[in-house]
Amino acid sequence: YEVEFALSKLMPDLPAELKTFEYSFQVIPQNYELTVNNVRPYVKTELKRQMIEGVLQTADYGEDVAVEQMLTANQDGKPLKIRWSQVAEGKEHQFVVEDVSRNDSESKVLLSVSGAPLGIEHSSQEEVQVPALGDFKITNVRVEQGTGQAVVIQFSDPLNETQNLAGLITLTGLTDLDFEIHENEVRVFPPVRQT
Repeated sequence: YEVEFALSKLMPDLPAELKTFEYSFQVIPQNYELTVNNVRPYVKTELKRQMIEGVLQTADYGEDVAVEQMLTANQDGKPLKIRWSQVAEGKEHQFVVEDVSRNDSESKVLLSVSGAPLGIEHSSQEEVQVPALGDFKITNVRVEQGTGQAVVIQFSDPLNETQNLAGLITLTGLTDLDFEIHENEVRVFPPVRQT
């Protein structure tokens, strides 16, 4: 944006070169990014009812009502309810897709995002795999960077929090790993920061 501010209207006795103050500024073009953080059961003992946790991040402030209109979730053609919580000055919009069914065969949940409610011209879709009830497998692996570094391994089922993981999970070339088990996730902490 190019701005011309008429200083002469506030202070009429200004020299000609100061009568108009000109400056420019930019705004962030609005955009979004969808991230699925986890697929997990509500409780450890009931695997048939799952939830999908994720974040819809916007480049600039997004009104809660508009952001909530952007995302829809469907499993086998059936719409699913989405619960929202808004944080980070209107840029980070956390969501939980409720009542995802985990059945005897693998299924998919389709997350569809339309940028239209925020004036964004593109849309996107992401398929989230829901493992079959009899499958126990790794569903996602990611690295978390922060004050502490960790490799997060997500499993299809909740884990025993007292399980000894020594020798079961290794990182090539590293010893003395620390582990933290929470629900269906294992956090692996290397002894020194990795690049």
